[in-house]
Order: sequence, then structure tokens, then C-alpha cells
Amino acid sequence: MNKLLITFLYTLATAICVVSNTAVATEDILTARTSSDFESTLEKSKLVLEEHNFTVAHVQRCDGGLRQMGYHTDNYKIIFFGRLEEVREVTRAHPELMPFLPLKLAVFAEKDETLLSIVNPTSILAMMPALEKELQPLFSKWEKELRQVLAEFQ
Repeated sequence: MNKLLITFLYTLATAICVVSNTAVATEDILTARTSSDFESTLEKSKLVLEEHNFTVAHVQRCDGGLRQMGYHTDNYKIIFFGRLEEVREVTRAHPELMPFLPLKLAVFAEKDETLLSIVNPTSILAMMPALEKELQPLFSKWEKELRQVLAEFQ
């Protein structure tokens, strides 16, 4: 199975488990749902991210790997994105954040809808309280921008 898929799924599961046991005032997973088809939603996602000055680094196909694990989905891709200098700066100073960066937007089909989902950047800090004071402004900015990105699909 693809190492990126395993890493993403492990990171997502870990984040959900840890964050769900931590008192936070934010949503841990940011999600949007649209009636648009998968391919057009995927293309629009990349464009909207770029309009918000994010760079799309990679698009990873995951539906084959998920099928092998027993999950059935028509389409499932992950968009790896961020602002190169911000990601480099953060991971250089805090390599423990490398599993979470660049940011990852999951785009997947579910029946006649397409969902977009991302771990809330501020929820990541709930797992690492020592970094909260330093990184809260940047991660809060990312959260605000990601909410704006997802709002374009609702």
C-alpha cells in the first residue's frame, strides 16, 4: 500500500483520537459538502486553494488503496498544499509537525455528493500545547483561510 496513504490515514486517525480527548473550542475536522461531481469539485478545489495563495504540491489518488482495505468509494483523492516558505519555516523549527504539513485536503465522492475535508490546523496544536503560543497566530490564519475555501463549496 502507498506510504503516503498510510501516513495520511494514520495521521488523521491519531489527530481525531487525540483531539477528541482534548477540550478545544474549534471543530477538529472542517468539512464542506457539494452536489457537484467529483472531478469538477477536485479541479475547483485546486483553483480555489491557489486563489487563496496556497500552492498545490501533489494530488494523491487513494481510492484503490482504500478498496484494498475494505472501504468502497467511487473517488477519493488528497490534495497536498500549503505555502512553501511557511511550511518550511514551521517544519524546520518543529520537525514533529512534519506528519501534518503540508496541509491535506481530502476530496471524496459519497453517493451523489462530493465532500471536502481537512484537519483543522488549530486542532493540531491541541496535541502539542507547548507550541500553541508560538504557532497559534499562523494556524488560526490558516483555519480562517480554509473556512473561506470550504465556504465556496456550500
